[in-house]
Amino acid sequence: MDSNNKTGRIILALCLTALIGAATFHHTSALGRLLYRGQSVHIVIIGERPTMLSYHPTSRAVDILRLPENALPKLSGTNMNKARAVLRFFIPDYAEGRPVFYIIPPPYGPLQETSYDSWEFCRDWLRSWRSKPGLLWQYYRALALIHSKSLTNITPYDMILCTFEIAGLNISDFRVATLPGERTGKKFISSAAESEILRDRVSTQEPGAVSGVITAEILNATGKPRIALEVTRFLRARDVDVLYFGNHASTEPRTRILDRSGRIEASKKVRDLLELGQLEITSELDKSKSVDVTVILGSDFQQVDSDR
Repeated sequence: MDSNNKTGRIILALCLTALIGAATFHHTSALGRLLYRGQSVHIVIIGERPTMLSYHPTSRAVDILRLPENALPKLSGTNMNKARAVLRFFIPDYAEGRPVFYIIPPPYGPLQETSYDSWEFCRDWLRSWRSKPGLLWQYYRALALIHSKSLTNITPYDMILCTFEIAGLNISDFRVATLPGERTGKKFISSAAESEILRDRVSTQEPGAVSGVITAEILNATGKPRIALEVTRFLRARDVDVLYFGNHASTEPRTRILDRSGRIEASKKVRDLLELGQLEITSELDKSKSVDVTVILGSDFQQVDSDR
């Protein structure tokens, strides 16, 4: 009996120690404090093609904003200085003293920058990890490699917090865009209107509500006739102003939704009307299109039910 009581006290003591340790880590965690306050967390990926990940905990959305390759001059100084330079390029008025997090792609492994597109790897992982638990081991190995090479200032505890947040997201919660513009001499000149939209979005806590008329472009890439016309009639009957419909340049195996105006909620509304579930929305801003959203209907598209 005494042995059982002693074992119980040891287990209780270990549990209390673990709780106190977790509370201490959470209190001292810069990332944890941002999540607790509902503030956006920005993580800079330092590489040949700088990228910023912005997680908005209140709306549970992630913006991935990338620069074209070689858009910035070669970064110098400490990793923190490089991260600050990239962050201020994306968010010029980022408050001094706010936490800055960074990750450097490792020289080898599944996350090496020279052989993969970061988002392609992450997208495949997010789509599959629930059905393929073995991918969790791949994720762990990638994190272990990053920490063993001191390629991040994100602590292991904060990595665990990020993992829990990511685990609750769907692929459709990620909004990916490349900052439009071109390099002129030693300077990258971004397209003013589109860049302003994207920069506002990554620094905004909540996605904007759908306001005004939603405008759309419908392109048929199924290889079957009249699909774009049927979808156009369906959407117009539901107050979506389809300005153009027709055939895509080629057939596509999968349906795609392209955000053209930065009004991501308009794209989500069209996606919901077409019952496309959690289909990913890609931002390819193009003011010349004069529409909020382009829908490219692929071979996987199921015909809409006009009676509903």
